Amino acid sequence: MIPNTPNLEDIQNMTVESVSELPVEVLADFFEQIKEEKSKVDSFRFMLDAALSLKFQDEISAQFDAKGESLGVIYVEQDSIVLSVDKPRRVKWDESALHSLHATMTASPDVPQSDIDKYFNIKISVPEKAYDGLPASWQSQFTPARTVNAGKTTFKLKRKDAE
Repeated sequence: MIPNTPNLEDIQNMTVESVSELPVEVLADFFEQIKEEKSKVDSFRFMLDAALSLKFQDEISAQFDAKGESLGVIYVEQDSIVLSVDKPRRVKWDESALHSLHATMTASPDVPQSDIDKYFNIKISVPEKAYDGLPASWQSQFTPARTVNAGKTTFKLKRKDAE
């Protein structure tokens, strides 16, 4: 840390312009401090979540049992506090099995196409590396179907001596 420079608490009261005028070494120090603080906060959050799980495990289990479900949202009340417990559903589909099922349903005269369209959400995409590797004659056919948008700009500061 460079002596007589603002710290993370100081920059809360500074404008973006005044922070941008600081030496890049100071900004690099801020990046390192933020990384350390984020790691601490993540550890604290993990500890707090584990403690809440342990403290309220009986009530949490009882409420999920009463719902007859192991996923979803429940609320545990104690004194003036309401704890929201959310166990979200994470669904993964076997794409190979779905392709087979889609082919079977499409070939069946008993299943209208409108029903198939309701049951399946089909997304076709091309990995960027595959697009880059296409022969020019093919790439020109893919290009009209391709839109490129900018992602979120990120910044990383790294000290040269840390390489």
